[in-house]
Amino acid sequence: MTIKRIPLSNDSVRKCMNEMASNVEDKLCSLLISNEITLQIDESTICGNQALLLGYVRFINKNEIREELLFALDLPTGTKDILDKCNSLIMQIQGDIVSFIKARNAVTSFIVKFDLFHRNISRREFYQFPSLNNIAEDVTDDQLLIYSAHIRALQDDMKIRFADLIEMEMPTWLTDPFISYEKEMGIHLQEEMTEL
Repeated sequence: MTIKRIPLSNDSVRKCMNEMASNVEDKLCSLLISNEITLQIDESTICGNQALLLGYVRFINKNEIREELLFALDLPTGTKDILDKCNSLIMQIQGDIVSFIKARNAVTSFIVKFDLFHRNISRREFYQFPSLNNIAEDVTDDQLLIYSAHIRALQDDMKIRFADLIEMEMPTWLTDPFISYEKEMGIHLQEEMTEL
């Protein structure tokens, strides 16, 4: 056989693999450009407690729903802790029986917690961040500045994303029905509220 006689060096194999990967990436990018997509971001942990940020895209191609891995990035230590806290918030505000009041309270209290996280990280108090706490001696001042900036950016982003929920005006009698607020409720409701 002629193929067995062709020597393959590591460089040849690496070049071939890179060309194939580039071709796959180009094909996926052209599909994503020409289709409507949904993006799903997920966090995963692999051996050695290394955290990864995974990005998946879903789109329709030739009348079939396709899902492709778009990227996998290493997450710095400490990011996993923030993602866990964000996932906890998402679980609190999802579902059919979650009221606007409950969602608003969960979001506003979570946004306020960012001030606590920021203050504690800047003082090297990592109680809320177990991953950072495990490597506290190795965390540099530059890393603290990065973590702190990320926390502030996430807080600002959440204020924008949830502005409609945060700014929603709710009558006091709705959030605290056992206290009568005559100015806020109609006359026909005042008597009913006193009977609760």
